[in-house]
Amino acid sequence: MPNVWQSVLDEIKTHVSDMAYATYFTQLKLISNENGILVIEAPNIFVKQQIEGKYRDRIRAALEALDVGELQIQVEVAKVEKKQNRMAVEVVSNSPIG
Repeated sequence: MPNVWQSVLDEIKTHVSDMAYATYFTQLKLISNENGILVIEAPNIFVKQQIEGKYRDRIRAALEALDVGELQIQVEVAKVEKKQNRMAVEVVSNSPIG
């Protein structure tokens, strides 16, 4: 499916502005295509909402143009690993050297 996904992106690029393509579609990642569900990962909730609200039909049209078949489109937000602040603790010995 990765080659098909690139074909979908190429098809979409011909139908949206360069700015919209750069803003939304270059950040999408194909996660899976199983059981008739195409799962796409968006980097954040804003991109997810834009794809679902404005561009879902465009993705569907690109899939149809490529004769991929009927797929449901699911957009998920990327999971961000939380970085924990780690402090280096220096252990100081009070015992005399010697």
